[in-house]
Amino acid sequence: MVTAGLATNAPEVEPLTDLVVTYDNLDDLVDGYFAHYHRLISSKRADRLAAQDGDPLGEFLMFVGPGVAPEIAWDAVVALLDRAPDADALAFVISGPLQDLVTYHAEQFADRLVERCRQDAGFRVSMASLYRRHEVPPELQSRLASVIENGP
Repeated sequence: MVTAGLATNAPEVEPLTDLVVTYDNLDDLVDGYFAHYHRLISSKRADRLAAQDGDPLGEFLMFVGPGVAPEIAWDAVVALLDRAPDADALAFVISGPLQDLVTYHAEQFADRLVERCRQDAGFRVSMASLYRRHEVPPELQSRLASVIENGP
């Protein structure tokens, strides 16, 4: 599938527009994501197996791709980045939801991604590993490179 110059192998999926995320339940989504993350990395086999059996909340946030309405994806990813409890959890968010957001919604959120990099050093560091990916349109790559490599 090719969308607005963005090459991807993802299947065409209708957005989950019936899911309403408010700031009341965004906290629940973030808490659910990190609870799922902790089950995945647990030293207890039973926890890891339970995580593999599926956690709808965790799975929703594990893949913020084409099936998730873009505004929901943006709010969820920003909240996850802001609330990651440690460096390993942050890396998990960067390599999952943030990467999916950049892969599937880079053009839609280009201005926000650049502005957030200007305003937030932590976000800038998070984006440093992703902005040169082939899924990111070249024009956005150069805008992000300017901010990431040269500072705000």
